[in-house]
Amino acid sequence: MNEVDTLNIDKTGEKILISIYMEAQCPDTTHFIHKHLVTTWNNLGSTGLLNVQIIPFGKARCEAVGDDFKCECQHGESECDLNSLMNCAMHYIKDPNRYIPLVGCIQGKEDLNSAINQCLKTKEPSLSKIISTCSVEKEGRVLLAMAGRRTASLNPGISFVPWVMINHKREIDAFYALEENVCMRLNPKPKQCIKS
Repeated sequence: MNEVDTLNIDKTGEKILISIYMEAQCPDTTHFIHKHLVTTWNNLGSTGLLNVQIIPFGKARCEAVGDDFKCECQHGESECDLNSLMNCAMHYIKDPNRYIPLVGCIQGKEDLNSAINQCLKTKEPSLSKIISTCSVEKEGRVLLAMAGRRTASLNPGISFVPWVMINHKREIDAFYALEENVCMRLNPKPKQCIKS
């Protein structure tokens, strides 16, 4: 097998799946979201060749309590609140052109109120109430637990956050150079990938 074969280059015109298993207050995730994901989306999102899945949970734990959940997050209660806010936002906003910038804004915020006031109310004012309500009620905890189930289903499981996968395969290099890793796999390469 040659080097090109190992890159798992997509067939002509097929979308690249980027899956990011992350935590809202993890410093490494904050760096990745701000420096790599948002930039890559801004440069390549308009090509229609990317499918981005963001799974806010990371190394949290949720346990069922009747038909609800109690969750504990690696960086504390505020992180669980922010993870829930992100999950609720993506649940109600299906368009990645809207939810990726919103997740980018929420990422690394100190607490839920900061995220709601600085991000949700400015970027999605019409959905601000429904998403913020979701994040503090049972619906948000259920969505967080569902993100947890999805994270737990990975084999091998996550050992680092953010856990970045391209086309269902963990790509360590994508943490440092997401856009380059995506561009290597696109066939044909869009003009955004051709650097002068």
